[in-house]
Amino acid sequence: MTKWSNTPEDPDRQRRKQAEYMVKEQVPVDCIAYILAYSENTKQKIQSLLQEAGVEIPVKISKRAYYDHV
Repeated sequence: MTKWSNTPEDPDRQRRKQAEYMVKEQVPVDCIAYILAYSENTKQKIQSLLQEAGVEIPVKISKRAYYDHV
């Protein structure tokens, strides 16, 4: 199902579909498989920042990241 809003049958859907990853201080770059962007424009901005930092991480585009198996 690709709906995020709560329904009478499932009043807790929005909370369950939220995802967060709490990091105390930092995540080693080699632990990041890829970065998802919503648009080509955002992908280009991310790639530019990564290049400036000298970091190589693949950047993928997905408007349906939660539902796609990228």
